[in-house]
Amino acid sequence: MLNGTVNYTAACSTECPDGGSSTNADFDNDKEEVARFLATPFKNSDGSPVQGLSFGLAGSLGREKTTAGRTAGYKTDGQQTFFTYNAPPSPTG
Repeated sequence: MLNGTVNYTAACSTECPDGGSSTNADFDNDKEEVARFLATPFKNSDGSPVQGLSFGLAGSLGREKTTAGRTAGYKTDGQQTFFTYNAPPSPTG
C-alpha cells in the first residue's frame, strides 16, 4: 500500500493454548481482536538518513480470563510439558 510505505495487519482469534490443537467446539465465545499498523514514510527516499525510520501502532481488545481459567501449564513447541502450576491447597475446616 502506498509504494510499500504502509503496512497493516488485523486478526480475530480464539483460544488454543501453547499452539496445541483442539477438536472442541468454541465453548466460551471469548475472542480477541488484534490490529497493527506500521508506516515507513521515508522508505523510498534513497540516501536519506531517515530512510528506515518507522512509526507503529498496535492494540488488542478481548476478555482476559481470571486465574480460574488459566492454562494448566506451559508446553514446548513439541507439546512436551515444560511446567505445571501447583494444585491449590485444599480447604481446611
